[in-house]
Amino acid sequence: MAWSALAAALWGGLYVVSQLAFGNHLAPATLSLARLVIGVLALLVAMRAWPRLREARVAWLGAVLALTLVIQSVGTYLSGAATGSLLTLMTPVFVALLAPVALQEKTRATQWLGIALGVAGAAIVIGPAGAGSFLGDLLLVLSSLTWAAFTVFGGALVRARGALPVIAAAASWAVHFMVVAAAVATAMLNLYVD
Repeated sequence: MAWSALAAALWGGLYVVSQLAFGNHLAPATLSLARLVIGVLALLVAMRAWPRLREARVAWLGAVLALTLVIQSVGTYLSGAATGSLLTLMTPVFVALLAPVALQEKTRATQWLGIALGVAGAAIVIGPAGAGSFLGDLLLVLSSLTWAAFTVFGGALVRARGALPVIAAAASWAVHFMVVAAAVATAMLNLYVD
């Protein structure tokens, strides 16, 4: 229970810290790169070794992870911390929608009811708030979809190789993609601010 509470606090705090960083003219992609590098370093310490997974599907998972982090940060920048934390909670809904297609897992009627309630709940909570932008909200929902794709399509590899090495390898690959995204975003931000 304590680990779940800690994970929830870290996840929710991410959006508040992100908004504070954006206020200091830090590009969303640059913040995502910093988060990713810290995460990779933590994973490498936990593994005590560099992950040896260099196959193409791990690189693709890294690309999906990088894309997810960038669109999540940009969406949070545009729509705000509260909206970001609420809309990215749509990830389990998308996992439940993708699993029957990608993994041939059956979805029970009660699960479909839960999916419908999750979507309706997010719409009710976000709808009247009006604090965010439509594009930001759309990007946040898209980031939930890409997180779900990362989870579902990486599942077989995780079961075969283990979660820690696969996540560490995918995150290491993601750093390469994020460096490019952060450089482009910083250049664009500098043009806009100057």
